[in-house]
Amino acid sequence: MSIPMKELQHQLLQAITTGKSSLDNFVEETLAPNRYLTQHQALSIYRRAYVARLIDCLKADFPVLLQFLGEEIFTLFAKSYIDEIPPQSYSLFDLGAQFPNYLHQTSPLDTGRGTPIELKIQATIEIAQLERLLLTISRTKEVPRETQCLPDFENFDSLMRFHLEPSS
Repeated sequence: MSIPMKELQHQLLQAITTGKSSLDNFVEETLAPNRYLTQHQALSIYRRAYVARLIDCLKADFPVLLQFLGEEIFTLFAKSYIDEIPPQSYSLFDLGAQFPNYLHQTSPLDTGRGTPIELKIQATIEIAQLERLLLTISRTKEVPRETQCLPDFENFDSLMRFHLEPSS
């Protein structure tokens, strides 16, 4: 039985992007093994490369968070995020849109004690939120000069002093 091309493409995309075992029959019936790899091994190469490229995109969008957490921990969070919330848009800009919320929703409950680990978790979430906000702002169309809020350059020194504190 022949599968229409559109359905074939959709199933193959799902197999690469989700890795769901519910597609095992499709993989076995549609993909041909070669003398070196089974169908699943060949497909897993594409799956790993796909996820690696998405993680690279998240690293590019969240460079401060990457530095704060370190490569290994950032990659664990990014891979988990991609598995839980796979991309739905053709644009890679949309890939990290929910990453700060994901970090918040999957973080351990706050005991309110302000332990060092709780402060690091809170800082992680806030860094992700700030980086996403800055990325979003950088992609917005230019605002007409007459509607911009310009800083008071008379008191510029006072504008340069600020404090970062965890939100309550």
